[in-house]
Amino acid sequence: MRPIKSIILATTALTFCAFASTAQAQETAEQEAADEAPAAGDIVVTGTRITRDGYDAPTPTTIVTAEQLDISSPTSVTQGLIKLPQFAGSQTQAGSNGGLGSGGVNNIGSFLNLRNFGSLRTLILLDGRRVPPTNFDGNIDVDTLPQALVQRVDVVTGGVSAVYGSDAVTGVVNYVLDRKFTGIKGLAQAGVSQYGDGASQRISLSAGTPFAGGRGHLLVSGEYRNEDGVATKEARPWFRDQLLTGNGSAATPYKSFDFGRENDRSFSSLIRRTATVNPGIPDALANMQFNADGTLRPFDKGAPTNSANFSSGGDGTYHPATSLVASLKTRQLFGRAQYDFTDNITGFAQISYSKLGSHHSQATANRADTSSSKPVIFADNAFLSDEVRDLMNANNVDALTLSLRGLYIGRPDFEINTKNLIGTVGFEGRIADRFNWDIAYTYGKGQTNQIQHDNGSNPKFYAAIDAVRDPVSGNIVCRVALTANAALYPGCVPLNIFGDHRGEAQQEAAIDYINEDTAWYATNRTDNIVANFGGDLFDLWAGPVSFNINGEYRHQKFELTSSREATDPVNFIGLRPNGWVGSTLAYTGVIVSSGGGSQEVYEIGGELVVPLLKDSPLGRSLDLSGGARYTHYRTSGGVTTWKAGLSYAPIDGLSFRGVISRDIRAPTLYELFQPNSIRNLGSPVDPYGPAVTYQQIAGGNRNLIPEVARTFTLGAVFTPAFFPGFSASVDYYRIRINNIIGLVPVEVQLRDCPPNTNASPFCQNITRNGAGVLQSIFTGPTNGAFAKTEGVDLDMSYRSAVPAFGEDGAVGLRVFVAYQPSFERRNYPTDRTLDYAGVGDGYFSKWRVTTELSVKAAGFDVTLLNRFKSGVKRSADPDLIFVDPNPGTYTITDLTVGRDIGTGPRSMRFFVNVGNLFNRHPRIMANDSPGQVTPVVNGDDVMGRYFTSGVRFKF
Repeated sequence: MRPIKSIILATTALTFCAFASTAQAQETAEQEAADEAPAAGDIVVTGTRITRDGYDAPTPTTIVTAEQLDISSPTSVTQGLIKLPQFAGSQTQAGSNGGLGSGGVNNIGSFLNLRNFGSLRTLILLDGRRVPPTNFDGNIDVDTLPQALVQRVDVVTGGVSAVYGSDAVTGVVNYVLDRKFTGIKGLAQAGVSQYGDGASQRISLSAGTPFAGGRGHLLVSGEYRNEDGVATKEARPWFRDQLLTGNGSAATPYKSFDFGRENDRSFSSLIRRTATVNPGIPDALANMQFNADGTLRPFDKGAPTNSANFSSGGDGTYHPATSLVASLKTRQLFGRAQYDFTDNITGFAQISYSKLGSHHSQATANRADTSSSKPVIFADNAFLSDEVRDLMNANNVDALTLSLRGLYIGRPDFEINTKNLIGTVGFEGRIADRFNWDIAYTYGKGQTNQIQHDNGSNPKFYAAIDAVRDPVSGNIVCRVALTANAALYPGCVPLNIFGDHRGEAQQEAAIDYINEDTAWYATNRTDNIVANFGGDLFDLWAGPVSFNINGEYRHQKFELTSSREATDPVNFIGLRPNGWVGSTLAYTGVIVSSGGGSQEVYEIGGELVVPLLKDSPLGRSLDLSGGARYTHYRTSGGVTTWKAGLSYAPIDGLSFRGVISRDIRAPTLYELFQPNSIRNLGSPVDPYGPAVTYQQIAGGNRNLIPEVARTFTLGAVFTPAFFPGFSASVDYYRIRINNIIGLVPVEVQLRDCPPNTNASPFCQNITRNGAGVLQSIFTGPTNGAFAKTEGVDLDMSYRSAVPAFGEDGAVGLRVFVAYQPSFERRNYPTDRTLDYAGVGDGYFSKWRVTTELSVKAAGFDVTLLNRFKSGVKRSADPDLIFVDPNPGTYTITDLTVGRDIGTGPRSMRFFVNVGNLFNRHPRIMANDSPGQVTPVVNGDDVMGRYFTSGVRFKF
């Protein structure tokens, strides 16, 4: 056993080292649940379906109220949640690097991620019921939930698939609504960064009223939220097009440079001379670039780095004006009606509708001379200067292959819109004051529409750059317009790729001709029926034996319709032999084909709680609990999950808890039925052939099986009577997941599959021509990776009244600590197992601490929220060498000042929040694509100091 385990287990056994807020959480849950439970005193604890008086579940649970989240992070409930250290790797608009995606799809929204195992392994519930997927890939954007009526959020940090089914691997986040809210409440707020950008507005209004003499209750709410985002990374002083060069070897270590540039292409078209590109051109043309008038000037390669095709400074290219933070516009509507048909039977119906819109810009189009869409111009090009044309003719140069990154020709500019409709109807009740039951049907429909504006058409591009003089009119026209194939390119407008001609009428018309809007439209539909029956079976000496049995049926369907099909043939008929090759695609951006599939899921599960001690000389209480669940998937068959737990309180104010469980995550419909998309990639590491441009085809895999996890938690809870207001807990956890669904890198597939063999399963994914030259590779998700992690969560809270501060005077302190020293992962079966804990590129700091200090006096309150993250490494690979030092610790502080006017049902609260009070810049972690991906440590703040002010009211 590792030293950490020995320390943790020893610490757990010591009373005064056990830290928790569970007692406080339990007290909150009891008070809130009492108003809604069918019988007084019954409690529903997230993490179990068993309803029982006074039951403390053995699974670690953190409960935060909406009021606490609103104070610390008024922007949204989600922004408050992700400040808890358990949510390592969660994504929001400000943490999504502009929403960059792969395979032609982009994930815009807020997705919660416990332990950095991925948001698909964190189950999202609304009032204890599974939320249907809202995103095309099966994820749930929690910004679509009715935040205005959220009363509290329960965070279960342990595997509970035996209770809730698939996805509850690393935990559950349960949004609990205030279903008995009565009155009217609202919010109006606005914010802006200190740089004058990133403006936001949020307005919400909610109302609740009883009807039918109190037997019924009606709730409605609406919310509008707008976030402008930040259009360019250049808007922040810390951004300097950071570039990572080298290969990590001793001879060429990794090293960062500012103002990184690709020195093998330019924005105004570069003429290179290599062994394969323009090999016979004269010195007067070699390594020159064009001016706007078609003349030439020398190309400044900039200061050299330790990577041949990258420089610092100079005339090379980068990715300018890519989004730092995507914009977001959210509209939400929610309604719920509840009615007590009898004293023991209640019916309800609720509906939620949300509409989200987002926009961001990505990398500029690559038309380097090594790409499959390289530009070629001929000696009769009308935009060439006479000097260059004469030089070409004098040296028998018929055509020049250019190297270009187009600033405005085929620049990905994404608009993403989602619509989500979720409706639930159900009944619940009690039988003989001993048993409870419920049944509910949920319908969910999530729609995602992605439009890529300005997707460059390659056939139109080649038609437009072949510009000549019309011998009759003398006007500059597309050469193809003078041929018998003119009808194949109607409306062709000549394009000048020498220099920047934006704003010129003809150039703008040419850009409009070449750039098109392409789109895909995806729909996820879910029909879900859940039934529960439980209660107390019989009484033992220590109390009742409680049980729950439940069944569930889900039908899910995924459909994607594309405006263009990836498999559509590309037609260059009528154009002169040009830069395209056999693998050249129709567009510069990725095209996704149409497709889809469906899934049926049947589940049956049960739980049991057996009390063994109650007010005994051996202890105040001892409960054993267990649960099992059988799930059958139409695509992959049956799978069983289970859990076993223990809760023991030897004395008042001290308890211990432990759980071991087997959990699963089933593949999503997107992973199973993802339609194919195609993109061109260049120079793969092919050990059996030359470096060429090839097609990478991405798609789903219908042979996937569920991931399987084993989770163990052990903790203690301390609520000393001699220290009123204080509660604390510590929990150790260990999680291992096998059969993880992931992608096998292209170079691995190539390495393991020599031509004309079936040496590995990957051989069927690889296509070569008769000469053995690589043509295409299929990359789809496959089972075969694994990961395991362990760590400790600590949670301490203290609150005390301070009469000296006034009638409502009080101080409060809450500290969350997450220590996650190990995160071992193997990404595919033949991969090395590396430890990614403490790695800043896509992972997390080992130590993460959130501290909240609040002081309330004379109607005012001041809250300081401080988040600390330990230093990180640049890579998990110990063999890689970096010149730059590792990024150090990171601390960020938020300040909220509020003023309450009035108390009780009629009150107002004015507040001012300053996020990132000291304007702490993110830690820099450069990458090899300057300007494309935000070069910061995962999760660091990129917005900067941010001011939000507003008012909340209720009456």
